[in-house]
Amino acid sequence: MLLLFFIVTTTFAEDSFFPITLPTAENSTVRTAGEAATIEIGAEGELALDKEFIASEELLYAALSAKKEAAAFKTVVIKADENAPSLHLVNFLDMLRGLEISEFAVSAQAKQ
Repeated sequence: MLLLFFIVTTTFAEDSFFPITLPTAENSTVRTAGEAATIEIGAEGELALDKEFIASEELLYAALSAKKEAAAFKTVVIKADENAPSLHLVNFLDMLRGLEISEFAVSAQAKQ
């Protein structure tokens, strides 16, 4: 089975639950958050959903699943610190696939 992830780099001008240094991208696209759920992944692997701390990936899955069932968002925005372990990002992308969420974006800073 072939997994295909479409990652769109975006820039958002809102605060985070904890400090996150976004990676830079030369070909980023500016978008507004709109009706989006925001997942934050800190440098040490800390997780937050819509600025609320989440203690584990299992709890994140449950919270995101509940929000999806309540139709509380249309898109998921991933804000991962540039130093976050890539394992967390891969696990999160796998989680989105398991929840059948195909509309998501990875947040980045525009290269200056």
